[in-house]
Amino acid sequence: MVVPTRDRVESLHRTLRALAAQRTGREWELVVVDDGSSPPVPGDLAGAPAGWRLVRGTGEGPARARNRGWAEARGRVVLFTDDDVEPADSWLESACAYLDANPDAAGVEGPTESPPYDRLRAMSVESHAPGGFLTANLGFRRDVLDKLDGFYEGFPFPHCEDYDLAFRAEALGPIGFAPGMRVLHHPRPMAPAELARRGRLGASEIVLFRRHRERYGRARRLPAVAFPFVNALVEWWGVARSDVHSARDAARWARIVGGYLAHLSAQVPRHARRHTRLT
Repeated sequence: MVVPTRDRVESLHRTLRALAAQRTGREWELVVVDDGSSPPVPGDLAGAPAGWRLVRGTGEGPARARNRGWAEARGRVVLFTDDDVEPADSWLESACAYLDANPDAAGVEGPTESPPYDRLRAMSVESHAPGGFLTANLGFRRDVLDKLDGFYEGFPFPHCEDYDLAFRAEALGPIGFAPGMRVLHHPRPMAPAELARRGRLGASEIVLFRRHRERYGRARRLPAVAFPFVNALVEWWGVARSDVHSARDAARWARIVGGYLAHLSAQVPRHARRHTRLT
């Protein structure tokens, strides 16, 4: 099991306690990659699983941190989760049992759940069906990671590397879905400016689209620079329909969306012509 972390030691405590409570008779190990936390993650966190290992990174981002983690791992299966989730006590066993029963599968994922939250005031993620491919809840056979060299580290922001790896892995075998492989993702409160700054992540969506254009059906005909804008409009229209209940909410929504699109627009010229050959 690999957990990257940076500057969230209290949340990491909660994740490690959940991993220590896994119900399984299998031999397993935990590698935590501290990607440049300040102060550094201590090596004696209370409640962490016995024998866990701490690897020091240098702040190069979660893709590099996860690659450092699985390179250190010794198991035949590598499961990834994050420092802001709580895996169910059936998480590890459900993932490995699925791969045991489906030898053709390259990997496995499970449901990622979240408590209810207001998308105008917090950020979380959810996935309840196959194809979510969230690195908070995703596992691969070790030999698949070896063949693919793990996560692609060329994304300009920490976003989309999970989809990219899953798309490449599917060329080697299906990625299954194990209902017992559940994690709970905790929402993080965010101010409007913080939510707006997430527009920068759209630069990574341009890279993903160029690397995997064939995955997107009729949308594959879009210019790469249009792809993140279409995603943003779909996402924020959905937020408007579900989370805007008052004039105050509408004003907050407009402020966030305006900033989001401004941050996205600022990144497009830097990445519109980027050559992203699939590796």
